[in-house]
Amino acid sequence: MCMAMVNMMFGLCGVVHDTSHKCLDEIRHNVSLNMSGKFRKVIRSLPPINIQFGNASFLEKITPVNYHEFATQRTVDFLLLSG
Repeated sequence: MCMAMVNMMFGLCGVVHDTSHKCLDEIRHNVSLNMSGKFRKVIRSLPPINIQFGNASFLEKITPVNYHEFATQRTVDFLLLSG
């Protein structure tokens, strides 16, 4: 249950990052040539949305897989040591 919640939460954060990246690419592509140079520079300088928790790096779409792999490895290590 807990792993499903972690996967869902981090997965949604990854979707936010990917969606903002695609949206910015589309906006940059559709900026018309008759707009001022300053506006085009501002649009080019905008970064995608990065959701962070504490001092950790931002979350991508692959983050839930990394957490799942880490938790699985630690569980197997614990079971092997305790057995």
